[in-house]
Amino acid sequence: MTDAGGRGEPKALLAAALRARDLGDSATARALFENAFSLAPDDADIVYSYGLFLIGAGEVDRACRLFNDAYGKSPGNAMLASGLGVALRSSGRFVLAEQIWRSLVAAMPGQPQPLYELGQSLMGQARPEDAVGPLRAALAGAHGLQQRDLLWKAYLLAMAYADGMDPEFVRDENRRHAAELAPSPTKVEYENDPDPERRLRVGYVSSDFRSHSVARTMEALFALRNRRRFEIFAYAQDTTNDAVTQKFREMADAWRSTVGIDDVAAARRIRDDRIDVLVTSAAHFDDNRLGIALHRPAPVQISIYDSAPTGSDVFDALIVDPEMAGGGDDYPSERLFRLRSMYVHPPLELAPPVAEPPVRKNGYVTFGSANHPSKFSRRTFALWSSALRAVPGSRLRLKSGTRYEEPTMRALIEQRFIEHGIDSGRLVFDRGDLGLAAHLAFYGRIDISLDTTPFNGATTTFESLWMGVPVVALRGRTIMSRWASAVLARIDRARWAAADEAEFAHIAAELANVAPVQDRADLRARVAASALCDSARHARDYERVYRALWRRWCSRHR
Repeated sequence: MTDAGGRGEPKALLAAALRARDLGDSATARALFENAFSLAPDDADIVYSYGLFLIGAGEVDRACRLFNDAYGKSPGNAMLASGLGVALRSSGRFVLAEQIWRSLVAAMPGQPQPLYELGQSLMGQARPEDAVGPLRAALAGAHGLQQRDLLWKAYLLAMAYADGMDPEFVRDENRRHAAELAPSPTKVEYENDPDPERRLRVGYVSSDFRSHSVARTMEALFALRNRRRFEIFAYAQDTTNDAVTQKFREMADAWRSTVGIDDVAAARRIRDDRIDVLVTSAAHFDDNRLGIALHRPAPVQISIYDSAPTGSDVFDALIVDPEMAGGGDDYPSERLFRLRSMYVHPPLELAPPVAEPPVRKNGYVTFGSANHPSKFSRRTFALWSSALRAVPGSRLRLKSGTRYEEPTMRALIEQRFIEHGIDSGRLVFDRGDLGLAAHLAFYGRIDISLDTTPFNGATTTFESLWMGVPVVALRGRTIMSRWASAVLARIDRARWAAADEAEFAHIAAELANVAPVQDRADLRARVAASALCDSARHARDYERVYRALWRRWCSRHR
């Protein structure tokens, strides 16, 4: 039992802390966790739960110290070892995390958590190809729909990042995921009024109504909608409540939280709201809920901002860019709708002015990337090495939050380039910067951006171009491997997207030759005047798709 001040037996305090945490009352949870820990600092259950709470609160270093001390006292405790492994991975110490999780995989054969965490630790080390196997094995041993959905997403994402995956196998795995989430096929009757021209109710299902790259793209669909013709319902799988969340709340006509309710209940709520067009955003990422749409709650269902087809025929459309649709290795179950630009981004008003090309001061060309290392496939290292070989004396500058502040991470990246004959002295690692303006200043330190493959950069591609820095990309055969080339095509720079490694190196060398005289202000102006920044047209294009699909449904149900 506990009193109003949070004092009592340690186990009762722990139970109360967990309840407060689950209810979103972080302040009360913190006080209860701290009281429980002060009374029983060696209790593994209390240490484990308190440590995970600290990680969730962003106090990762404190959690690392907590788990390290506790595990040092009880080195055979698997619970404390797993807590330490989570803390190490969360803090970017991926090599140490891998060691912990490999020991737990051996000690707990077939258990999904060690395999999942091992896969995530390998992803963090720029080893997506090595992560696929553990994540597939974790899925094989998992039970329960919620846990399996988490593992499915991690597994499918690793395959999207990895080089050399069989596209037909990836297609089949996406379909197997959807089939597992989906109910048995049944004929669904809707009570929606089949009037093709009436005001439509559009529901958006997303976990990204927050400070997130998807939110920046999706904002136009809310802010610039035709309010006379469209009413918006937001179905939010967000536990955050930042300024962006509040903005979306104000823009929506109705706000529904899907946190804590299952797919069936969420789908029932959507049917009760008489949603005409249901839009699922970025279904393969974050906490997004593909399973809700698989219960067919709306007459028209659309997938947007995703890296691959959904694997299900309950979607009427997947919205893509014309360039993205031309690869041929996606095998979509849904119809592809090609818009003039699937991607849009507001002008970066807080960005610093474009800087002069650093080659003028340095005397050598600097390539760079601000992409997450999990996108660094084996072919990415080969591509970037070919560019460095094609431009003697050039450097490669890398930045990704605070990830390169860990010496073992820098050593891992250096070794991958050494394997391609690139001396580690040609690599430069930037420290993490806080704030958008400081982050964008990175582009003032490079002459040319190099993109990743097969998972292209989207936001990083836009940021680089906005800062006046050209981007060299590889044009692949899947939606995600053509995202950068689609962005480049919108500013009439499709020629910067290569078909193979030799052309990639050739484009990099050509851009290096003209880098000293490049007009960066002109490139920013070109981006600002393009469809990439035309948010109003973006909103109208999406609404045309919604209306066209609605009219088609009405013609079949009148």
